[in-house]
Amino acid sequence: MSPLVRQATPVDSFRYRKDVDWLGKTVSINRGVVKAIVDDVKSRHSARKMACADELLGILKAWKQISEFADAEDWIFASTVKLGRMPLGYTSVWNMLTKTCTRLGIAHVSSHCFRHTYRSWLDALGSPIGLQQRMMRHSSITTTANYGDTLPSDLRQAREKVVQRAVRHGRLYNSLKHWGGRRALNPAQNVI
Repeated sequence: MSPLVRQATPVDSFRYRKDVDWLGKTVSINRGVVKAIVDDVKSRHSARKMACADELLGILKAWKQISEFADAEDWIFASTVKLGRMPLGYTSVWNMLTKTCTRLGIAHVSSHCFRHTYRSWLDALGSPIGLQQRMMRHSSITTTANYGDTLPSDLRQAREKVVQRAVRHGRLYNSLKHWGGRRALNPAQNVI
């Protein structure tokens, strides 16, 4: 999932013709909305053409078919309050999330949580940190490293691998010690 809703104040805004290349399977991110003002995104690292998965393109096509704002120049996520002349703003997204969380009986989730989840999933899939930085459109790799959290299943898997290695090392050390020799007496020289 590409992060369609960005951080706390700005929300990325897309138009069907200008920003979605249906054949090239890309989405261009060039504008954001801050306090109902459409402007360029905040940095050159934020402005990107990003590959768009077939499944996400399918969702966008389905949305276009049911949306009342589906002309080529319309905003993909148009504000019905503004009669489609403006994209959804952060307040609208916040209110939708609040209503949904209340209905589900869970604590409020901000749109920014999606960015942290996105980073956690990229990490869980083994994506290199440099790739994650580009995909999240951060100018600094340090910013990317501050996002997300390790999934519990990944923590468990990492612990199991460390324990397996430690157990193997212990068996090897005991085996070498049993057979004698100088290497057996110095575990630092035992390379696994």
